[in-house]
Amino acid sequence: MRKGSIGTPAEVLQAFWQELRGRTRVAIDHPDLTDSLKQIAAEAVRTIRQAANEAATGREREAVQADLAIERQARAATQARLEAGRAELEAAGRQLAELRTQFSPELERAREQVTIAQERAEASERRALRELDQERAARWEGLQGAFSKANRIDGLPDVRFRQPIRGSLRLGREGSRSALPGRVPARD
Repeated sequence: MRKGSIGTPAEVLQAFWQELRGRTRVAIDHPDLTDSLKQIAAEAVRTIRQAANEAATGREREAVQADLAIERQARAATQARLEAGRAELEAAGRQLAELRTQFSPELERAREQVTIAQERAEASERRALRELDQERAARWEGLQGAFSKANRIDGLPDVRFRQPIRGSLRLGREGSRSALPGRVPARD
């Protein structure tokens, strides 16, 4: 651009509009037509061109609007599926919360029952072990008494009495050895 006055932009703008009007103006150059007829024909051609442009623009607009309507329907369907999914998710969350509240007391009761059953089993095991130990101790004392009798019998002068008593003690010892492995000292 050149340097100029304040009126220069207005002049440039006016020249632009005149050039644009000149380009859109239809000129019919036919030597046999009068000037008025040429102007009427030019106006008719210009009107037809504008109508054609508007119709093309209208068809494009209608196509765009149809595409837009299809997209809106698709969006609405997607939105409806999203809302349905959210509702199902919320319902599942509520159901899960209800199940947790129902299951928690049952789980606690089951844990308590297991603890009680374990305590009972441990108590029964201790009692059974105590009874076994008492029974072993009683057998051991009985064997100790039998051994002391055998030792006293050895001191008897008559051999006739010693043999039957020793045989019965030996049978008692062998039976108690099988009942109490490792606890009875082996004596022969």
